[in-house]
Amino acid sequence: MWDRKNTYGIGVKMIFYSICILWALVTLIPYLIAVITSLKPVEDVTKFSIDFNKLTFDSYRYITHEFPFLRWLFNSFVVAVAVTAGNILFNSMAAYALARLDFSFKKVVFYVIIGTMMIPGQVLLIPIYLILNRLGWIDSYKGLIIPWLVSAFYIFFMRQYFLTIPKDLEEAALIDGLSRFGIFFKIFLPLSLPALATQSNIYFCW
Repeated sequence: MWDRKNTYGIGVKMIFYSICILWALVTLIPYLIAVITSLKPVEDVTKFSIDFNKLTFDSYRYITHEFPFLRWLFNSFVVAVAVTAGNILFNSMAAYALARLDFSFKKVVFYVIIGTMMIPGQVLLIPIYLILNRLGWIDSYKGLIIPWLVSAFYIFFMRQYFLTIPKDLEEAALIDGLSRFGIFFKIFLPLSLPALATQSNIYFCW
């Protein structure tokens, strides 16, 4: 029997998914242009037209042979992974403490953390550099990773997400003898995968 509502719903979904796919393809255009431009000869880089017969990997050969590009790429990967992992762990732990634990001056600590978001990042560049220089961490992994292991915004972000998790799960785990660390790692983190994925995506790409 023909179901008009079901057919209407399927039609709406098809239109919605078609628009999403089209928009995804449109957003890929700048990346496609960047890749094609990187394959052009130097004299054709500023030209809008594309001659597929002249595409070459010479630019890639030049940058890998004349510069330690692979080392730079490896350094970026190490820093991105370490900063992302650190933020996932430390932001989530601070957020769990602010969302679920009771301790003195909790609100004050929370407002201080939120208050740091009002400080422009540009203001911190020189103080951070001076501190890293005093510690002897310039041109080192420590200098590139440690200052960025926590984020006030994502502490707030994860705290708000943790507040949506029912307390019944936490109370049941405590009754079963699970420690606070166990609750955090076995209950809160697995239930927070969407928030963690958002945080990871932004930090790794940043």
